[in-house]
Amino acid sequence: MTNKLLQRYALLISVSLVLLGACVSKPSSTITVTSGEKNAIGNAMTDWLVLDAVQWQGEQLTFESAFNKGLPLSTKELWQSLQLGSITIDGNVHNWRNISSPSPIIDLGAILGRKNNAYSFLASSIDVLEAGERVLALGSDDAVKVWLNGELVHENLALRGVIPDQDWVPLALQAGKNKLLVQVFNASMGWGITARILTKQQVKDGFADAAVQLPLDKLQLILASGVDINQKNTLGLTAFHVATQKNNKVRAQWLLANGSNANITMPASEQLVQNFIKNGISTDLAGASYLVINNGKVITKGGLGFADLANSQPITTSTKFRIGSLTKQFTAAAILKLVEAGQVSLDDQVNQYLPDFPKGENVTIRQLLNHTSGIANNTQNPDFWDQPEKYYTREDMLSLIESLGFDFESGERFGYSNSGYYILGVIIEEVSEQSLATFFKQTFFKPLKMYHSGIYQNGYNYQNEAIGRRLEDGKMVAAADTNMSQPAAAGAMYSTVEDLYIWNQALHNGQVLPLNLYQQMTSPGPLNHGNTLNHYGFGIGLNHFQGHQTLAHSGSIHGFSNYMGVIPDLGYQYILLTNMMTGHTTFTEMPFTRVAELTQIN
Repeated sequence: MTNKLLQRYALLISVSLVLLGACVSKPSSTITVTSGEKNAIGNAMTDWLVLDAVQWQGEQLTFESAFNKGLPLSTKELWQSLQLGSITIDGNVHNWRNISSPSPIIDLGAILGRKNNAYSFLASSIDVLEAGERVLALGSDDAVKVWLNGELVHENLALRGVIPDQDWVPLALQAGKNKLLVQVFNASMGWGITARILTKQQVKDGFADAAVQLPLDKLQLILASGVDINQKNTLGLTAFHVATQKNNKVRAQWLLANGSNANITMPASEQLVQNFIKNGISTDLAGASYLVINNGKVITKGGLGFADLANSQPITTSTKFRIGSLTKQFTAAAILKLVEAGQVSLDDQVNQYLPDFPKGENVTIRQLLNHTSGIANNTQNPDFWDQPEKYYTREDMLSLIESLGFDFESGERFGYSNSGYYILGVIIEEVSEQSLATFFKQTFFKPLKMYHSGIYQNGYNYQNEAIGRRLEDGKMVAAADTNMSQPAAAGAMYSTVEDLYIWNQALHNGQVLPLNLYQQMTSPGPLNHGNTLNHYGFGIGLNHFQGHQTLAHSGSIHGFSNYMGVIPDLGYQYILLTNMMTGHTTFTEMPFTRVAELTQIN
């Protein structure tokens, strides 16, 4: 239903809640994972040995300190443990297992479990015929370290979702077998990794983008291998163009000083955005509806692929998608409408509405809205993944949420909780004496003429509806029909990009909420002890793009992954709805911010 921690906009499209169904076997007694030159070069590395997750306690060891702690054993000992099939770390036995992922992105959450504060090791042998310099391109969630033949060659601590080719790592491969060891760290919820060794053409195609990200020593190694500094990427941009778009003046000057040609013509932004979105959506795997606005002007909009593979119905901007956690800003706005009417206060306690809820006197509506309640996330419940079609009564779901307890004391910190938004939906229904579907329709959809939006009803025959997809045995098939009694106010809406455009215009231009409530919705909230939550408002993530505030959120649910964001100062909107699980796009950067860069250049 959601992506990971929402400050990781280089996410989105989380990672996070993907179910790729990697095949797992018993621990190996020998090093069986090997990627020959044919398979290792140019293709995603999908066969690995993977170690059971190792967890640490976040209160005792921060994510950063865990990352910096160092290896529990030497790389030699870790590699030797592959022969035994297991190793002992901190007194606990962890098994190695062979995995073969059907997707380029290896879903460690599906293989090892969605474990917070954890790391795992992946091992592979890369066999090549000739020694030489190669580039390992990888994406990881959240942090990663890489060893080649026992030497640490890369490390990156970056809270983010998995996007292919985020990091480029020059490798000096020796002829014959090379031992590759990767350590992947996870902060919370889903996690994964994708890796491949680039061909020379792939290096050329990706150089312009990587050149802005790479440390200078690694960039110089890439250039020394013979890559032209004016090489264009698949969008027709040089490294100098990309650095200029990203407002990286220091790197732009370095590129100019080392041979970049500032006079090479840059393509028009409209064409760049269209090509970027099309390059990121593999229509044989997925479909998408998209809309990009800049300064009130439509840069591009349209549909890619099919809404329903069974009848080859094409996707348009009027196609209805289940939007998952994009629902949360509607739920937040609904609560604020009740606040505006004087029926609810943001500082009301949960036990005023749910008298029997454990510790309800310690949780406020404000804390439910900004995910600081501490109430455990109900998508930790195995039924959400194993029985997504299961129907829950309100009483059943509240009992489940109560049984999960609290992850931390209310107000102490941020902890994304679909449970909190489920409870907000119950409060809306109790106070308004209407169903959530009716309240949303009467309060938002009807007045704003959002005629193609609503709370999704399982079993109803919607016209022009996108059918969610998932990958199974290398083929795209229909995803589970999530019973919307499970997400409810946390993620049960459907909508279209056209309707969501109407919503953005209304919400961010004062047609939905009075200014004081809108400002609270889009501002950081308080934590205990005088601290401030800096990356989440009410149902909306907060961040910055080149000095401008961004208001954005992702929305994932079985068979669908979506993103919607605005940059009010720039009049920029980005809406992307897809009928596929997170991880099946081929974007190499966070689309929301990358498209923003592409729209600001002309």
